[in-house]
Amino acid sequence: MLNDTVLDVNAGTLTRAAKLVALRQKSFLLLGLLAGKAGQVVTKDELLDAIWPDVTVTEDSLTQAIRDVRTALADTDATLIRTIRGRGYLMDLPPDSAVQDGNQPSALPRVLVMPFLQRPYDAKMALRIDALAEDVASGLTRYRTLRVVSTVSARGALLDGRDAVGVAQLLRADYVIEGTAFYQDDKLTLRLSLTEIASFEQVWRETLDCTGDAILSAWDRIVARVVGHIVNGIEVEGHRHGSSAQTSNLTAYDHRARGLALWTSDDVETAQVCLGHFKAAVKADPGFALAWTHMAWAELTVHEYALAPADVRERTLEYARHAVTLAPFDGRTHSGLGYIQVICGHFAQAEANARFGLQLNPSSVECLFDYAVIVMNRGRAIEVIGILDEVADLCPLRIAYDAPLRGQALFMAGRYCEAVDAFLQIPKLSLRRRVFLGAMLAKAGRTDDAKAIIQAVVAEQPDMDHIDIMRRGYTLEHAHDRQHLMDAVALAFDLAGVARP
Repeated sequence: MLNDTVLDVNAGTLTRAAKLVALRQKSFLLLGLLAGKAGQVVTKDELLDAIWPDVTVTEDSLTQAIRDVRTALADTDATLIRTIRGRGYLMDLPPDSAVQDGNQPSALPRVLVMPFLQRPYDAKMALRIDALAEDVASGLTRYRTLRVVSTVSARGALLDGRDAVGVAQLLRADYVIEGTAFYQDDKLTLRLSLTEIASFEQVWRETLDCTGDAILSAWDRIVARVVGHIVNGIEVEGHRHGSSAQTSNLTAYDHRARGLALWTSDDVETAQVCLGHFKAAVKADPGFALAWTHMAWAELTVHEYALAPADVRERTLEYARHAVTLAPFDGRTHSGLGYIQVICGHFAQAEANARFGLQLNPSSVECLFDYAVIVMNRGRAIEVIGILDEVADLCPLRIAYDAPLRGQALFMAGRYCEAVDAFLQIPKLSLRRRVFLGAMLAKAGRTDDAKAIIQAVVAEQPDMDHIDIMRRGYTLEHAHDRQHLMDAVALAFDLAGVARP
């Protein structure tokens, strides 16, 4: 018997505890399968095979289970569990209306952490100071009572000559955190302030000693003070637990800072340099959870994701799992594990971990992107675009990973011209992505462009089986998504007059 069951699914939360408890085991399993593929048609054969794997039953048993679920969910007009004639069933979730108060994301205070300044400039200290600002922003993402605007956007907006208040207004922040580091005679102090944009009132100002190892815990003190000045009733327990993701080793901290400073694209050569820094961070402090997470990402990137050999995939999974054991209350370790899992083909586990990560760090851009990658591989292209738009709200000037993921989602959604536009924003296209672009162009009807790009790719690497690399290079859960991609690739090669293996 299931007790006080709450089923959490994609777009909303179905809280039907009293009625769900009464569901028979097979009916509850049916509900879970439909919820896990919300927005997708699940065929009758799939449901029969999954729910009654060892016995032969008629469709009457499935029909009865559907009836039980609809009764439990009060779905009298069959709009939640829809019958798709001749195919199967689809769970069509309505927008989440459970949150109707000030905890809606749009109503939460938006906080912007400006890149910290340095007086005078010191190259070694600059990396530490940049990393500290990022850690403050990441620490704030753990609070469901706040929305945190990415520091990447602030750094870009500063190039236009705006001051901190101007940047905050541009990015629609309610509060802005500024910091200036002073480094002299081996002593580092950090002068901080928190300003409310609506009133231009400086609500908090403090100078912290960050000399030596003191910088390692400075982010923790800053976050606690900022949140204490913005809201009451903060999630102190989550804040306290979250500190386990950090390090008390300055060498490890510096290596992670250097790796993150270079982490601007998934170019293989860049990833190789980042991997060296993350390995050095782990060597300096084996308990540094986020360094393990980032090391897993970098090693998988070096081997081009799904094209990585089996031993590399298994090793990166172990790295990511270890990070979760070291920092179980930091959402980034959970979503990072989910990211590695989906590349390795563990779709349901990946989504479960990423969802939990977002519960812990609801406005973390890092967690949102990990989740978007997982959703993309699970075939929910339109949902991916929505997630990326949410990321754009937190990071309005975008970051490097938006274009490739958005392009793939637009392609899968059949919006080929928009997909081409997205891919053309990628600064450096790998051979695999150039083939993908050729497929997009072919489907968009730009036959000459598709022909030219495929011919150029083949001329550059004539001995490479580009079609096989496309087949293996994208971990897509559903056969129809894989077929969609490969049909487009075949069309591009046919237009180019290149023989297919």
